[in-house]
Amino acid sequence: MFSGSQSLIHLLRLIVMGCSLALSAAGGILFSTNLALALLSLATAAGLGFLLWLQSAYLAAAGSVQLSRLAASEADLNAVMEYALDAVVRMNSAGRITDWTGQAYTVFGWTRDEVIGRLLADVIVPEGYREAHAQGLARLLSTGQAHILNKRVEIEGLHRDGHVFLIELTVSRLSSSAGVEFNAFIRDISKRREREKEWMLSETVFNTVDEAVMISDAENRIIRVNPAFTQITGYAAEDVLGRNPRLLSAGTHPPAFYQALWGSLNDTGSWRGEVKNRHKNGSFYIEWLSIKRLCDARGELIHYVAVFADISERKSAEAKVHRLAHHDPLTDLPNRTLLGDRLSQAFATAQRERSRMALLFIDLDKFKPVNDTHGHHVGDLLLQEVARRLLDGARASDTVARLGGDEFVVLLPLIANESDALAVAKMIFDALDQVFVIGDLQLKIDASIGVALYPERGLDEVALMQNADSAMYQAKQRGGSTIVVYQPPVSSDVS
Repeated sequence: MFSGSQSLIHLLRLIVMGCSLALSAAGGILFSTNLALALLSLATAAGLGFLLWLQSAYLAAAGSVQLSRLAASEADLNAVMEYALDAVVRMNSAGRITDWTGQAYTVFGWTRDEVIGRLLADVIVPEGYREAHAQGLARLLSTGQAHILNKRVEIEGLHRDGHVFLIELTVSRLSSSAGVEFNAFIRDISKRREREKEWMLSETVFNTVDEAVMISDAENRIIRVNPAFTQITGYAAEDVLGRNPRLLSAGTHPPAFYQALWGSLNDTGSWRGEVKNRHKNGSFYIEWLSIKRLCDARGELIHYVAVFADISERKSAEAKVHRLAHHDPLTDLPNRTLLGDRLSQAFATAQRERSRMALLFIDLDKFKPVNDTHGHHVGDLLLQEVARRLLDGARASDTVARLGGDEFVVLLPLIANESDALAVAKMIFDALDQVFVIGDLQLKIDASIGVALYPERGLDEVALMQNADSAMYQAKQRGGSTIVVYQPPVSSDVS
């Protein structure tokens, strides 16, 4: 049976022999450079931490007598373990390659047989750096000093195919039977730097875009937001982290809205549309929202990413444009365009339900003298008051429109008979017959009203409008200040 220290020594020797290395029995225990490379290979598989443990354990087991004999070569081993990277390239004092690991082939594309004995500068050093490389090597040999010795530096390396890429380099000096040599530990960091650049770019975009970005985990708990999120919602990051996005809800959307949203997310992985949410201060805003599900390589949900912009001002501007396009700017009544839409809808309803409808065509009497005497400003104020009285006299289902000048139209859908139409017309007539007070002025005007009914006096929209207009002119011809129901002209037989 082995003692504890003997067993450890035996184990360590087996490990070293397994790596095709030998310990010198005559010279005691001496870690050669080849042993250092073997341990580097072991570090790739097992990790440098294990090697450090292995070294210390071996030294302890070997005993204090052998410790002094290890000291000279221990520095080489430490350098190998501390600076071991993806590739190891050895160079002699003449600058020629004496060793080349498999990882070096992976990094630079050259096989070991192709590079042994060649100048290192010709193989992996870009042309623009070769003079500096030669000067640095000369200085290192003469002074033993170099700015890259035992330090990690980032420089450019040359691949076999000619492209230059970023590498991380550490050079350590060692003494061997072949004289002074140098180990170069090299790692290709070009992809890492590209990823860092991409990350920095992503962070810059994340923090500077005008759109809010909200990232939630698989349980839909907020894990990250950007500055635009705070600007739009009023909530700082610490207010929302760990919480459900429903805290933003205005509570105005029905359950069916959210059912459709989640249905689209689950079925297609995304959803976009308009959402009304509540600001931290209690006000409402409208956002254009886009949500995507993010899954891992196995298809497992990992994140929800929501991007949204406050479109309240745009929606308000659109509403204003739409209103200007469909309403009279002076009275805010529907204009001719909107009246046409309402008339089409009323006709469709009347035809479908076999109901009646009527159109009142109104022209003000004695309006021109108001403009001529008191100016257009007073005339405009008078027209606004006329519009208010027309609205007061009409039913909620009716449409009051201004065609232009002092001409107005009232659409009466779903009336029972002519008497109903005349009742509304009489109510409007009486309202306009009252004195108008405009500032210090008391103004009196009248109205001529023409009435046309569907289906008796107009079978389509155009005919109904023309017939109501014709009836209004008949009222004018009778002296104004009256109501006339359109009657078709009586045809006479010609013999």
